[in-house]
Amino acid sequence: ANGVVIVTTKTGNKGAMKVSFSGNLGFSTPTDIPRMATASEWIDLKNELSVNTWSGMAYELEEIQKYKEGVLPGYENVDWYAETMKEWATQHQYNLSVQGGTDVATYFVSMGYIRDNGLVVNNPLNYEQYTFRLNSGIELSKNLHLDINLSGRFDKNNQLGSGGFLDVYKGVMTAAPFQKPYINDD
Repeated sequence: ANGVVIVTTKTGNKGAMKVSFSGNLGFSTPTDIPRMATASEWIDLKNELSVNTWSGMAYELEEIQKYKEGVLPGYENVDWYAETMKEWATQHQYNLSVQGGTDVATYFVSMGYIRDNGLVVNNPLNYEQYTFRLNSGIELSKNLHLDINLSGRFDKNNQLGSGGFLDVYKGVMTAAPFQKPYINDD
């Protein structure tokens, strides 16, 4: 109660140099993917909307049948989620640290690297993060101690539009299931 939480970072200790390395591999996967309408379901719903708003049918019966069969070119069903998203992706994290010191000076140096391969096919986001930390203490005299604490982080991320991944996901969820993902099927 009424306490203070003090957050400190690692510092070097007197003694021989100690080197530490850690590596982690993780997997990410979506937890809930809504089932999207097929091309024929989308056409049926579009017609229902048009009829209920007194606009008449948006698609003729012959065209509706072609979407239901889905075999003629231009009438196939496209699963946009399967075309653009992976079922799972990997994440890598590595950290290397060195620490040690003498009666006069101590040091702690660490470097880290993170890579998230993302759920979008072909990994267009390509997220990487590099971190660096240096904590050092030096006894300059009996009554004077100098602490040096430096840290830095560099993020590398290819942004897709202003919203990044959310723009891609929104596009996947709102694309009509009969729109082709490639021009001329390339």
